Amino acid sequence: MEITVKVPEEFGALAAELGLSAEAYAEQLLETAQAVDAAWTAEAVRRAEGIDAGTAAVVPWEQMEARMRARLASTAAAER
Repeated sequence: MEITVKVPEEFGALAAELGLSAEAYAEQLLETAQAVDAAWTAEAVRRAEGIDAGTAAVVPWEQMEARMRARLASTAAAER
C-alpha cells in the first residue's frame, strides 16, 4: 500500500529555498524536533534529580510569576 501526502505549496517553497526536497526538509524538521524533545527531557530529569537531592532551589509559583511579570514590564518599558 502506498500513502500519498499532499505537501502545501509554502512548505515546498521553504524546502526549495534551502536546496532540499520536501521529503528531506520534513526529515530535518523531524530530527530537530526529536533533538529538542530529548534536550527538554534531559533538562527535566536534571531538575528533578536536583530537587530529589535537595540541591535545587524550589520557588513558589506566585514568586516566579511576580518575577516574570516584573521582567516583562521592564522589557516593555525599555522598548518604548
